[in-house]
Amino acid sequence: AVSQPLRLSLVLLLGRGQGGAKAVSEGAMGRVGAVVAAAAAAAVTLAAGGPQPAEGYVPLARHSLIPPFETFKEHTGERTLQHWEVGGHASAKQNFVRVTEDRQSKRGWLFNKERLEQKEFGMQLKFRISGTGKHLYGDGLAIWLTAKGRHPTFSEGTILGHSDTFTGLGILFDTFRNIEHGHVHKDISLLVGDGKEPASLNADRPGCESHYRFYEGREDFDVENNSVARIWLEGNRLSLEVDKYGKDDWKQCFNVNLADYDLPDDWQDNYFISISASTGALADNHDLLELKVAEPSKFQHLLRMDEEEKDAPIVQIDLHSKIRADEVGEHVNDLAFEVSDIDKALRKLQHKVEHDIEKVKMNLERMLKQLEEKEDGSEQRIDDLEKARDAALERKMMERIEELERQIATTLEQRLVTLERKLGVKIQESTESSSGSWRLPLFVVVLFVGAYMAYTARSLNKLHRRDKLI
Repeated sequence: AVSQPLRLSLVLLLGRGQGGAKAVSEGAMGRVGAVVAAAAAAAVTLAAGGPQPAEGYVPLARHSLIPPFETFKEHTGERTLQHWEVGGHASAKQNFVRVTEDRQSKRGWLFNKERLEQKEFGMQLKFRISGTGKHLYGDGLAIWLTAKGRHPTFSEGTILGHSDTFTGLGILFDTFRNIEHGHVHKDISLLVGDGKEPASLNADRPGCESHYRFYEGREDFDVENNSVARIWLEGNRLSLEVDKYGKDDWKQCFNVNLADYDLPDDWQDNYFISISASTGALADNHDLLELKVAEPSKFQHLLRMDEEEKDAPIVQIDLHSKIRADEVGEHVNDLAFEVSDIDKALRKLQHKVEHDIEKVKMNLERMLKQLEEKEDGSEQRIDDLEKARDAALERKMMERIEELERQIATTLEQRLVTLERKLGVKIQESTESSSGSWRLPLFVVVLFVGAYMAYTARSLNKLHRRDKLI
């Protein structure tokens, strides 16, 4: 007779992602299998009741995002997301999606290309908003359910990266406390748009206070820090609860009737999920860690599976009929927990390394930008100095020229006076001796012009030699 299946906690052997159930570590699987085979000569197989691919695990997997993200574009090798379009400054990593980095004036977004056919659903959003700013940070992250036309695409704009004119609703996780007159701030709030007029942030709206933001400068900051929001839409009833630190400390945020809002009756006929984030003068890292979507009837089951997986996810193993489960079960179970602990530590380390690499990359880019700005500043300063030098030289040359002109004019005036005095006597004598003669005046004029030209040429040569010395 075949022994009863032995239930073991083997979270390390199964990772659920967009590609379905897969081995997290093929090497680890091989080593565990080898140990079990050597110890018990058992043929170990996963029973049909084990974890199923993502489509079974999350009934609406086309609308979900569950790491690790292991899909790449064929030509560029860039990491991408199945069923989703990534745009703006958003980028997919292996363990999370960075919607915006901790830098100013960034916008990023994710758009689910699959139309949401279900008009009722449950949704669990796991995210992390963190940064290096201790007191100043912003702007925030949002998830949107909006109606689209024949060619659906993301609508970029000013409300946390999304357009302010839309038909549907947005749930805002807003970390920037705007002090402008009329602005109504809530850490989490519901924003409804009728598609006719831009949605306003100045009106009161459902929401709550929830300080879910993490300061990365704290010594106890960890990449496992996260916040979780659960959203239900059943009929016209929309509700949200939040666990701000991911510690199973849930708080009801809002519960509203959408019939009270001016939404078209057919707004869900062609509506889509999107996620956006933005930074302005202040910044933060806005990371999406996980998004799970399910029909309401299956959402509670999904949550129960999450709770079971936290403690002891179940994998069913059938042992050969000749092997007694009680002889090997304890050892296999101990081994499973040990490897599970190792795998969890490796996953955490991998996540931390990826997070730290992004931080180092961001700091290097910031440093390079500062160096470029300093280099541009140095070049501008050199240009300014050269212009100042040229202006000073030109000013000095003009002063020298003006001084020389004054000296020449003074000297010439003095010599002309002296010459006039000397010539006056001779002219007077010549006039007395030969009145009416024209030769003497002509001779005097020629002599004067020649003397003036000779003096001028000598002065200009002297000026030219002085300018070269400058």
